[in-house]
Amino acid sequence: KEGKLALSDRICDIFPDKLPKNPSENLLACTIYDLLTMSCGQKAELDTSDTQNPRWIEDFFSLEFKYKPGTCFMYNTAGTNLLCAALKRRTGENLTEYLTPRLFSPLGIKNVECFCLPDGIEAGGAGSRLKTEDMARFILFVSQNGSFGGKQLLGSDWFKTATGKHIKTVSPAFDS
Repeated sequence: KEGKLALSDRICDIFPDKLPKNPSENLLACTIYDLLTMSCGQKAELDTSDTQNPRWIEDFFSLEFKYKPGTCFMYNTAGTNLLCAALKRRTGENLTEYLTPRLFSPLGIKNVECFCLPDGIEAGGAGSRLKTEDMARFILFVSQNGSFGGKQLLGSDWFKTATGKHIKTVSPAFDS
C-alpha cells in the first residue's frame, strides 16, 4: 500500500550483491509475486534447518531456478524468509517492526515474537508467536476483510487477492 515493495519487483534488483556470478534467466525474472505464490522456479527448497548460516540468501540464489517463475509451485519456506529480507532491504525494518505501527498496534496486539536468522532477518516462514487473545483479534480482523474497531486497516480487495487461487499446486517439481 505504501509502495515500498511491488508484486512486480524483481528479487535480483533488491539483492544484486547476493546473486551468483552468472545468474540464470529464470533467477533474473523472479519477482516478489513469484515468492508470495511459492512459484519462484526452484525444483528443490533450500534446507532451512541450518539456522546458523549467515549466507542463506546467497545459498538461496545459488539453487537452480529450473522453471520459469510463476509456472511451477514448490513449497518454499526460504522464499518466504527472503520476502522478509526484501522488506528489510527496502524499509530498514524487520517484519514485526514494520507491521507494529501499521497493523499490530491498531489491533491492540503487543509483544509479537518472530525467530531471527543469523543475519538478523526475521524468519517469516517460521511463523510468529502471539498470545491467544491477540490471535483472536487477528482472526477477527481477517474475518472482517481488513476492518477492525470500525476502521479499515487494509483494503478488502487485498483479502480477495491474498486468498484467491494463483497457481496449480500439482507441479512438475514433484515428478521424479
